[in-house]
Amino acid sequence: MKPIIETAAVEGRHIVKNFRLGDTVTEVLRDVSLRVMPGEFVSIMGPSGSGKSTLLYILGGLDTPTGGRVLLNGTDISSFGDEKMSGLRRRSIGFVFQFYNLIPNLNVEENIMLPLLLDGQKMERCKDRLDRILDMVGLTGADTRPGSYPAASSSVWQSPARSSAIPEFSSPTSPPVISTRKPAPIS
Repeated sequence: MKPIIETAAVEGRHIVKNFRLGDTVTEVLRDVSLRVMPGEFVSIMGPSGSGKSTLLYILGGLDTPTGGRVLLNGTDISSFGDEKMSGLRRRSIGFVFQFYNLIPNLNVEENIMLPLLLDGQKMERCKDRLDRILDMVGLTGADTRPGSYPAASSSVWQSPARSSAIPEFSSPTSPPVISTRKPAPIS
C-alpha cells in the first residue's frame, strides 16, 4: 500500500534572500526550508533582525526570494508576475500585519471588506461575511455605518479589520494565513 502524501499548504525550499546596497550585499536568509501542512499552526521566532518578517513576506508572496522556491498548495509561485501574484494573494492568502494598514479614507466596512471589494465583489453581497467577522471579534451590533472611519474609531476597529484577513477554517482546503503580527508580551 502506498503512503498518502499530503500537499503542504505553504512550502519554502532552499530560500535565500540577499539585499544589496551599493557594493554591500547583506545575506538575510540562507538556505531556509520549511513545510506547513494544512491545519498546522507554526510560530517563527528569533531575535530582531534575524529575517522572520522577510521569510513571512516571501512565503506570502509579498517579496521574492533571491534564490529557492515557494510553493502554495503545491503550486510554485516563485516566478509569478505582479498581476498574477496580486490575484493569488487576494483569493488564497490571509495577512494579519503587525501594523494595522487601515486606509484612513475608507469607512470601517470598506476596510474590513477591502480584499473582497478588490476582487470585484459587491459590498451588498458580502454583508454576511462582514457580520461573521464582527461577531468573531465581539463587535456584533457595533456602529459600522458609513462615515465611521478608522481614525475616528480608534483601536476598536483594528481587530475586525485584521480579522478580515483570517480565512474561515471550514475545510482542509482553506487558504493558509501568513501572519506578521507580533504577539503581545506576557504580563
